[in-house]
Amino acid sequence: MGEKCIDLLHFSVVLLLIYGNTPAVGVSFEAKIRCMEREKQALLQFKEAVVDNYGVLSSWGSEEDKRDYCKWRGVRCNNRTGHVTKIDLSSSDLRGKISPSLLELRHLKYLNLGLNNFGGGNQFPVFIASFSRLQYLDLSYNSFHGPIPHQLGNLSNLRYLDLSFNHELDGGNIEWLSHLSLLRHLNLSVVNLSQATNWAETIHSLPLLKNLHLRHCQLPNVVPSAHPFNSSLSLEVLDLSYNALSSSIDSVLFNLSNSLVDVDLNSNQLKGLIPDSMGNMISLVNLDLSWNQLEGGIPKFFSNLTHLQTLILHHNSLNKTVTKSIGRLSKLEYIDISSNALKGMISEEHFSNLSALKYLDLSFNSLAFNISSDWIPPFQLDTIRLSSCKLGDHFPVWLQNQNNFYELDISGAGISDVVPNWFWDLPLKLSYLNLSSNQMNGLLPDLSLKLSGDLQIDLSCNRFTGHIPRVPSNVKFLSLSQNMFSGSISFICTSIGVQLRYLDLSNNQLSGGLPDCWE
Repeated sequence: MGEKCIDLLHFSVVLLLIYGNTPAVGVSFEAKIRCMEREKQALLQFKEAVVDNYGVLSSWGSEEDKRDYCKWRGVRCNNRTGHVTKIDLSSSDLRGKISPSLLELRHLKYLNLGLNNFGGGNQFPVFIASFSRLQYLDLSYNSFHGPIPHQLGNLSNLRYLDLSFNHELDGGNIEWLSHLSLLRHLNLSVVNLSQATNWAETIHSLPLLKNLHLRHCQLPNVVPSAHPFNSSLSLEVLDLSYNALSSSIDSVLFNLSNSLVDVDLNSNQLKGLIPDSMGNMISLVNLDLSWNQLEGGIPKFFSNLTHLQTLILHHNSLNKTVTKSIGRLSKLEYIDISSNALKGMISEEHFSNLSALKYLDLSFNSLAFNISSDWIPPFQLDTIRLSSCKLGDHFPVWLQNQNNFYELDISGAGISDVVPNWFWDLPLKLSYLNLSSNQMNGLLPDLSLKLSGDLQIDLSCNRFTGHIPRVPSNVKFLSLSQNMFSGSISFICTSIGVQLRYLDLSNNQLSGGLPDCWE
């Protein structure tokens, strides 16, 4: 029907040149107007089926000042033909049903209704599969339920498909995906794919795929002989996190593509060593293998991943020493290898070239620092988490060169020193400070003059003495328990702010009863 509308338009122009303004020309223009009117009415019928509590579609209407539907919010048309080619109403808090009247939009190439609530008890609209020209489809976060219709395999022009976070949507065996040979972006996260036993082979049949997101899909384990992702794929982003994959990394990622930029396999049950094959991932920027059951150590080949910016390996069973070659990653900004069984010494060489580092978490391992007192770090950290790392008897002097951190946790670090004055004088905007479970001692200064921001402070299980220190008024969590603070407990009336939500002063040497200000 759309082609006929265009032919009629061309015919009308010829008549206009030959005959001028004749009745025949009027008939031809009326035919074009009827074509456009059908698209307009299709949009208005779509609006009628929608619950629009915030007036997002207020520009849509039949009034004279709204007659140009190409100017309606979320609607775009072809400049030459006037046909609707794009609808983008994402994040509009629309409810109701998607009207099949949209099928009149036969030139539609782009449909984004993501982050609305068109599901709400509705099954996935099968008629969507009839948009033969569609290249972009996003129906994510809409609460659709039931099966994904296999007819979506008819959308052979599709480049982008996002049906993610429709929690009750069932993908079935997803064989229909193999017909979408032009697909570059696929996101089915949180869609139930538990019956898709051949999902790896199906994905492998998409030669142009660059972005694959199958997060929390209940994916079955990969058949070892399948070898799903080899170097013929153009994958750049791979997210298989929060599934129950319980084999080795190699069985999931065989002959990895060197075009991979982001890999997220966190929260599976992957076992064994981090494979040497990952050394081929020379384009890798972000890697997350956390919350698995990986063993061994951090491989030396990581130093070859020169583009790496994020390395997340926490909550595994890694139990070797930390390779010094990791210090060569000059672009690394974020490293979290906490909650493993890593052991050995951490020296200056581990950080030798980490000039871009902002986030450091080595906590809950069996690591000990061997850092000289005159070491100047090459980085400026904003988050420092070294809980349970043995930092030595003295307060770590290298912190004196860190002026930007807003979170510091050196609890359980074996420090038996006075907190130096320079630490409290650092120009910090702390949100979290944890010095607990050491043997730090001495008096504390007036912290209300030293710290600012919405704070959580834990100084418990040390040997601090003197009066309870005055703290900033916006402290929300304060634990000073198991120290040697003395004096009247009434001092808290002038020491503690009104925003406090948690206070623990137990096991000190305070005297007196609960003060009037707290009754």
